[in-house]
Amino acid sequence: MAFCHGSACASSSTLVLESLYVSTSLALIALGANLGDPPAQVRAAFAGVREAFGAPDTFRVSSLWGSRPVDCPPEAPDFVNAVCALELPAPTPPLEILDVLQALESAAGRVRSVRNAPRHLDLDLIAFGALQLDLPRLSLPHPRAHERAFVVVPAAEVASGFTLPGMDLALGALALRVPGREGLWRHE
Repeated sequence: MAFCHGSACASSSTLVLESLYVSTSLALIALGANLGDPPAQVRAAFAGVREAFGAPDTFRVSSLWGSRPVDCPPEAPDFVNAVCALELPAPTPPLEILDVLQALESAAGRVRSVRNAPRHLDLDLIAFGALQLDLPRLSLPHPRAHERAFVVVPAAEVASGFTLPGMDLALGALALRVPGREGLWRHE
């Protein structure tokens, strides 16, 4: 098990990750849906995330973006995607953030059956400041975020100067180069 924050890393089998607190940091959360009424579900999830974390003044939301499914079954409908960014008002363990996001998914009707199956709501913690984690339940930054236009393009709208840990380019610059960006469309 490894834990890294910035350039400092520690490895310990006895590290209790639930007790790790990170000072106020930017949390980037990707939202997506492709069942039911995806635009309404993503907008409701924005409100749910904001409420769950105490309605921070720094809460920012991207436009809604349409995208074709990636790594999904062939019959999967198109997705509506977005990203929200917030500076958390108090130190928060990253696994607590994940638990909140998964509770919001469940409340929206998400059932985890087949990997990458169509879903009513998908919420992913993409990054939490400079934190780097590799756990069975959570990897930070999200290991494929930088490769996915449906994450990078909306993330650049809300945090263009932020650089995902381990990357060389800020999101604004990465959004101009990420493969697949031409396959996105703004969703009204």
